[in-house]
Amino acid sequence: MTIRKDELCTLKAKWEEVRKQTKGLGEFLRAAKLLDEDFDSHLACHSNLVHYFRATTLEHAINFDKVNEERTRAMTSLSREVRREDLEEITLASLNFKLEKCSAAEFYQLLWQKVQEYQVDDRSYPNLAMYVEYLQITARLDRNAILKEILEFTQEMFQDL
Repeated sequence: MTIRKDELCTLKAKWEEVRKQTKGLGEFLRAAKLLDEDFDSHLACHSNLVHYFRATTLEHAINFDKVNEERTRAMTSLSREVRREDLEEITLASLNFKLEKCSAAEFYQLLWQKVQEYQVDDRSYPNLAMYVEYLQITARLDRNAILKEILEFTQEMFQDL
C-alpha cells in the first residue's frame, strides 16, 4: 500500500467506525480509494469487494426518484412500440414484482432488455440504467465472501501499523 502513516491512521479510525457500525463499508472503501493510488490493484484481488465497491459507487450516483420516473417513461414508450406478447410479458413481470413473486433484479433486467431490444433511446434513462446494473451486481454478491475479503483487505492495509 502506498499510504502515508498518518493517512493510514485516519483510515484505521474509519475502519473502527465501520466495525462499530457508525459508518458504512462503502464509505470506508471510498476513503481508502482517495488515499491509496494503488487501491484498484489492491482491491482487484478481492472480487466480491470489487463488486461491492461498484455497487456502493452506483448507489451514491443513482437518483432513486428519477429511477421511478424513468421506469414509467420507459414502460410508456415500450407500450407504444412492442409486440403484444412482449407487452404482456412486461406487464406480468411488473405485476409479479409488485406482488413480490419476482425480484427487483428480475423485473428491471427484463424491462431494460426490452428497452434495448426495441432500441428505445436508453440514454434517456441514465438512472434506470445505473439501477439495473446496481441490482445485477447486488444479486450476485456473496455476502459471506465480502466479510472474509474485507478482513483480508484491511489486514493487508494495516499490516504496517
